[in-house]
Amino acid sequence: MWLLNVRPWDRPHSAGGHYRIEGMNVPVRCGGIDVQPGDYVLADEDGVAVLPKDRYAQVLAVATKLQQDEEALVPLILKYGSYVKALQERNAAGRRPQ
Repeated sequence: MWLLNVRPWDRPHSAGGHYRIEGMNVPVRCGGIDVQPGDYVLADEDGVAVLPKDRYAQVLAVATKLQQDEEALVPLILKYGSYVKALQERNAAGRRPQ
């Protein structure tokens, strides 16, 4: 697990500073979601996403396509000064990604 913007001296205070390891590399359930060893857990201030390790390739392919589609909008965003206007222009020109 990688944590951004967490200093080594930052610790949760709700457990009173006492922690006990119950297990490592074992399935867990967090917030009603099953997390298996090897799954990716991504979290920020907006929420948490769990990517099962057996779907990594599929999700990577979709994410790569989405990133390419977004990057293709950059020239239109610069031209119109607006993401929404760039989407409208792309859609009007029939260049909507499939």
